[in-house]
Amino acid sequence: MPAPDSSYEQGSHPHLEISPARLHAQAGGSGLPAIELAMGERMIVVGSPELRAFRLVSQEKIMQARRLHAQAYAGRGYVTPEGINEEGTLIESIDPLEVVRASTYIGTVEDGGLVTGCIRMIEPSGDDLFSLPTMAKIASVYGREASLFSSLPFTDQSKVFEGSALGRVSDADDPTIMSRLLLAMRSEAAERGFGYCVVGLVDSTARLIRMAYGGRAFRRIGDENAIITLNGQGLRQPDGVKLEAYYVEVDTFIDDCLEYFGNPPKGAFARTNKAIFEVDRRFAQSMRSA
Repeated sequence: MPAPDSSYEQGSHPHLEISPARLHAQAGGSGLPAIELAMGERMIVVGSPELRAFRLVSQEKIMQARRLHAQAYAGRGYVTPEGINEEGTLIESIDPLEVVRASTYIGTVEDGGLVTGCIRMIEPSGDDLFSLPTMAKIASVYGREASLFSSLPFTDQSKVFEGSALGRVSDADDPTIMSRLLLAMRSEAAERGFGYCVVGLVDSTARLIRMAYGGRAFRRIGDENAIITLNGQGLRQPDGVKLEAYYVEVDTFIDDCLEYFGNPPKGAFARTNKAIFEVDRRFAQSMRSA
């Protein structure tokens, strides 16, 4: 995880300009473009400027993302009030500090500096695929040699990370936030050479995600019976949280989504899926050959 910027004053929310014109102006040249905030804070633009998504660098922005993560889980009923600590983040037993330290946070940010949406990339420890939280949970139930792992396309040479903590502020009226964050994470993953992303989805959320983006974009690990039940302090009671595991192929994610959506997108999720079509078609086309 990027180190916090020590020049940032805790608790302040400096004004942030994120107009498309300014982002386009900064997107040229070599290296990753960055937005400079007051008092030295920086956020790195991720993917196409039209995504309006950033790699969060300062401790304050990362804490905002972690609180948003906790609020999203509480709002969906995954965790109880006991699962959130005094800082407003998830308790250690639900979101261990070593996982936070292994995470890169990506967010959408409003003009006033408030993080309105977040997602994170968790990197494995060394080459140990089972150090990823979802893979560890599957292995704890089925064992590392379980047959459900045999059909996975991951090889010893594959770079795999875990995507998690997808959330947005409850009163956000922008239906494109989720799609923008997924595209930004995919772009960041491609830039860093990752081939696959593992995700653990609560059963109710899994149905919505697959309805929104399709079964090719989010591919099930194991069959419909491969469900992990999570119990413990701060988690939903009495039945616990039912988790399903999926994986995403980084190189084909955009094409998988576009194939599912059709042209134009239709159905109950048309307003949300519109993000894929409105967020710079040239970006989507160029990423096909990236």
